[in-house]
Amino acid sequence: MTEELHKAVVSLSEKYDVDPLILRIKISKPNRDLEYHVMRNSEIIDETNIATVLNIMPLKAFVVGVKLNSIFNKLAESNQIEKSRMNVRIYIKSVEDTSPHIYLFDDTKAVRKVALEEIN
Repeated sequence: MTEELHKAVVSLSEKYDVDPLILRIKISKPNRDLEYHVMRNSEIIDETNIATVLNIMPLKAFVVGVKLNSIFNKLAESNQIEKSRMNVRIYIKSVEDTSPHIYLFDDTKAVRKVALEEIN
């Protein structure tokens, strides 16, 4: 999963012509379904979907989306954050380092770093 997330950040940075070190993938759940956004630092520049983010086929995207939804719900519950306020942001600190960083937010307030083990 780590390599896929790293590749996603680098690929989206090329697509949107944004430095990969300032690009963020934001996952939120304002309603019933997850939403995916591409960000430049903290500015949303586009809405996207999981198939585009991970460059996968729609059927696989559906399965991944279901898994992500479950993980998202567990993170919201364990951190006592309302689902509609919570979001997760994925970013990299180095193009060479393939370990992405995942941060949990309560609206715009950073809460904590999410360990990769929590999403596997």
